[in-house]
Amino acid sequence: MLRTISDVDFNEIALAADTKTEVLETPVTMEVMDVPFPDGLKPIMVDAFHDGAVRGSADVVSRLLKAIERFPTVPCLKNYLVVAYTVQKKKEQAVAATEALLEAHPDYLFGRAMAATLRIRNGLLAEALDLLGPCLRLRDLYPETRVFHISEVRAYYHAVGMYHLAAGNEDACQGIIEALRHLVPDAPEVTSLLHETANKRIEDMRKRMEQAQRTAIRVKEPEIPAAEDFSNYELSFLHDEIFALFDYGYDLPPAKIRAILGLPRESLVADLKTLLEDAIRTGPAVLREINEFDGDEFTGPRNALHFLAELKASEVLETVLDFFSQHSELLEMWLGETSFRELLYPYAESSLDRLAEWMKQPGRSSIARDGVVEAVARLALRNPSRRAEVISWFTGLLEFFAASPPEHNILDTEVVSGMVWQLCDMRAAETLPLIRSLYDLNLVSEVQVGTYESIEQDIVGPIDARKQRPAQPMMEYYRGRTTPETPPVILRGGIESLLERPAVASPQPAEPYAGRNDPCPCGSGRKFKKCCMP
Repeated sequence: MLRTISDVDFNEIALAADTKTEVLETPVTMEVMDVPFPDGLKPIMVDAFHDGAVRGSADVVSRLLKAIERFPTVPCLKNYLVVAYTVQKKKEQAVAATEALLEAHPDYLFGRAMAATLRIRNGLLAEALDLLGPCLRLRDLYPETRVFHISEVRAYYHAVGMYHLAAGNEDACQGIIEALRHLVPDAPEVTSLLHETANKRIEDMRKRMEQAQRTAIRVKEPEIPAAEDFSNYELSFLHDEIFALFDYGYDLPPAKIRAILGLPRESLVADLKTLLEDAIRTGPAVLREINEFDGDEFTGPRNALHFLAELKASEVLETVLDFFSQHSELLEMWLGETSFRELLYPYAESSLDRLAEWMKQPGRSSIARDGVVEAVARLALRNPSRRAEVISWFTGLLEFFAASPPEHNILDTEVVSGMVWQLCDMRAAETLPLIRSLYDLNLVSEVQVGTYESIEQDIVGPIDARKQRPAQPMMEYYRGRTTPETPPVILRGGIESLLERPAVASPQPAEPYAGRNDPCPCGSGRKFKKCCMP
């Protein structure tokens, strides 16, 4: 006898129960169970129908329809018909067959599970719950059954997992996944629930991001300057070795790196400064000519910034800041997925006050200001003696931003959120009152950094040791990116040759990686740079 939703108070539903334990405690057998069939229907025929349905055999539907007409009391035949329609991607017929199966055999477990899944996909959770039982436990739904076949357990708890996901109880679904994986490691129901979980996270993230965008305060960047005519322009340096920053891209051989670093410091810095000024001047023209941008083609400015960082060339700070003051589209063109943090770190060491002034200027892009924030935060993590100075820098800026009216075009909630995340990384628990006030003012995006309660919990935990590591030595950095077999493309002609330059095969990472602005692979829903990025 089946229990229905009317038999149990709704509060009895075990949405927060240990679903893994419940599944594993269900009495189950892997053995073939004897099922009586009417005369004329042999088990070998039933197996053939099952195999044909799963394989999507062309004639299986017609054969099943004839068998159902002859043996209308056998529910598994109607179940296989649903499977056949599903495999053949005949959605309407599969839905109709599911409803017909449920109507003809309301106590049939597989029919109830499929009908419940159908209702869950249509958002009819109450109807699905009535089919699955109010407690979402197989033993309660069929109290007179002593032992269940593994296929019944898989089918039922797959539907229950779908229900938990739709009801917003991902932990319960995860418990079911773990239990089914323990019982049958390669069960298709496990793969299905993993896919459904991933899709649910993506959809939830999309909705949260849309909501966050509606309430976010964003800086409006100045328009990109008009492109100038550089048809007769040719770039020149004091040292021809600088052209290697274009010619080799990120495939700079160690000998080239040593040769460039061995140049006289003053003239080398002057050449690198010239390269950045050239990028600022010609950027709009380059951007105008590019239809499908591949950032790995434009490594000159990136390489120049790496060399300036290695040289700790604080004397060119203003040029570096001018470069990072460009429109975000130009920065993304020149720098791609490069972390701005290490490019700016030396200036955080030497010029905190100037960086604070720059951060307060209107129209600064969020990606550039994020880079400064990350660099300054890393200063405190790597040099505990400067922690108090850095936290003062953060609190002063956050108070300034909070007091800035949106019409001043300075306040950006993405930047404020990033600063809160960095304070959490620094374990700056003394700033919690300020952080609380920023949340109260709706200046912190929960999509980016989580709730205040999560920050309050994380900010007292241990510091991530990875973020205390010193910057990677320049030679090691390029060694990790170099692909010696890639031939250099020699570039000497300034803007014209840059626009005409053929694409160089960029080095491929050994493993898939997330871009700094991509969702973090850990599944938190935050951007990679705000989560697990070292």
